[in-house]
Amino acid sequence: MGMHSVHVSIGLVGKPNVGKSTLFSALCSTAADIGDYPFTTIKPNVGVSYISVECPHTIIGEPCNPRAGMCLNGKRLIPVEIIDIPGLIRGASRGKGMGNEFLENIKESDAIILIYDASGSTDLDGNSVGVASIDPEEEISMVRGELVAWAENKIMDGWDRFSKRADLMGEPYDRTLLKKVSSAGLNLADVRKIISAHHLPDKFEKFSPDVIHRIAESFYTVVKKMVSVGNRADLLEEKDRRNLLLRMPETRLISAEYELAITKAISAGFLKTRDPPYNPVKAVTEKQRMAFRKIEAFFRSSSVTRLDSLLTSIIKKDMDMIVVYPVYDENHWTDKDGNVLPDAYIVKKGTTALDLAYMVHTDLGKGFIRAIDGRTKRVIGQDHVLSDGDVIRIVSQT
Repeated sequence: MGMHSVHVSIGLVGKPNVGKSTLFSALCSTAADIGDYPFTTIKPNVGVSYISVECPHTIIGEPCNPRAGMCLNGKRLIPVEIIDIPGLIRGASRGKGMGNEFLENIKESDAIILIYDASGSTDLDGNSVGVASIDPEEEISMVRGELVAWAENKIMDGWDRFSKRADLMGEPYDRTLLKKVSSAGLNLADVRKIISAHHLPDKFEKFSPDVIHRIAESFYTVVKKMVSVGNRADLLEEKDRRNLLLRMPETRLISAEYELAITKAISAGFLKTRDPPYNPVKAVTEKQRMAFRKIEAFFRSSSVTRLDSLLTSIIKKDMDMIVVYPVYDENHWTDKDGNVLPDAYIVKKGTTALDLAYMVHTDLGKGFIRAIDGRTKRVIGQDHVLSDGDVIRIVSQT
């Protein structure tokens, strides 16, 4: 094993006709201007967006040379993979339109954005009805229920034979359970998290359907973070948006359509910035001017989340991840070729200096001697837990 691909993938799931493909386009069109990505997956439903963090290059006063993404006015734009997971219909988990492709996509996602219709104007099958006809919470639990049922079926499949054999073999509990769930994209660390989160029976034959249901649910709590995001919030009055946020404090409200409209206005040369105020540079019709005003008023509302901060907050808050910068020279913060802060890694909180060494290159991990904190110039050991924004040099025998 050589270089590891250190990237975060976020999957988009939702019922049909909820604006999922608009959201996918809106998230990925801004990144289309950024250029080179280190991603190997080139599939029709995989795109790239980015999160925005303060870049440490401002501390040393040297411009950075990102290998992927870019840096604008001290903001480091770090690529994130976005996977558009095919539409989820009611009964999908029982085999309706949810095949292997779905499985692959869920497996590759580190977190899931469950996109729902905040305006309540489409029923659970995606048909248009009047605004506020459907309760968003009902829609969220339907989609969530399908995902859990899918995971449950995955585990239940062949359980009897598996459990009898597993109890006879008497191999380590965590490794045995992993055999059953690895096809759903779980690893040993995930399985251990699930075991510590639940009081599971000592024998696999004692697992009840209820226990299996709880394990399936923890796919989307313990293993992958699932975040609900309400689209079409532009169709709601401000007071209705506030009420929705009071009912569901964890949710975010967006308008994928408005975000895409602004992106298109920028590429057409009408606007210069993604953020209000929107003062058109080119002559616009009265109708366009009104549209910009309407969008501006919406984006200025505190109940609304913009897409660039959406991904950043999901990765930092919901997924509990941080950004670290491995370098070769701790004084100038460069790689061997003199590039300043070439790499930004999004890693889980709790990642140690040794973990980072392995992420950069297996040989660096194997030959690890020590690490040096680029900000304090202090030597740190392999178990030192990294902090957000750390600049780290790894010293290795190799």
